[in-house]
Amino acid sequence: MKKILFMVLMVPLAFSCRKERPVGQQDNLMLAGLNDQRQQTVENCKQWFEGKQLEKRKLAAVGQQTGDSQGESIGQPDWNHPTFFELTPNLNEFNRFPLKGFTVDCSFTDRMNPKGFRDLVMRKVGEGNFIAHILEIHPDEAYLAQKCAQKGLPEETDMRQLIDNEDFTGYFLVYSTENALKHGERRESGVVTTNLVIPEQ
Repeated sequence: MKKILFMVLMVPLAFSCRKERPVGQQDNLMLAGLNDQRQQTVENCKQWFEGKQLEKRKLAAVGQQTGDSQGESIGQPDWNHPTFFELTPNLNEFNRFPLKGFTVDCSFTDRMNPKGFRDLVMRKVGEGNFIAHILEIHPDEAYLAQKCAQKGLPEETDMRQLIDNEDFTGYFLVYSTENALKHGERRESGVVTTNLVIPEQ
């Protein structure tokens, strides 16, 4: 089940091309309704996540740990900058939030750029319930330099604006919300080349 979930999380998203047409009143009403729905989705994600974090703090206060907790902060979700991925009806939708306040500065191999970023990915699996994982992305330095040149952007540009699924080169890690590494792989030009060996915990 975990392997399937990780595969689902890592599926590149494809968008079909559509013909353009003038925007009418009905379109504006639909867009307003979609925005309201997404705002409610963000609020539901926030309430669920913060409720889980509160439970963990209460258990930690009495000397208990939950699951595979590593006792470290995972960062704070930026609820104001969500990204929505709408997949098939069977998979519902994924919601992705940047994680702030966590400095990514660690590498597991000689080839891994220690710098990177973290995002929280949440998928609704029932009424008021979600599955959540942390994605930690380590792009190769050469890849970042290449993307900056291609897009005409300065070196200090947020890595999230530079990366494209189809040509990503670097390391892709998946953590639990307890900050335990669950999966890791290297991709070159968008293709998985090696998997990290994760020690038993």
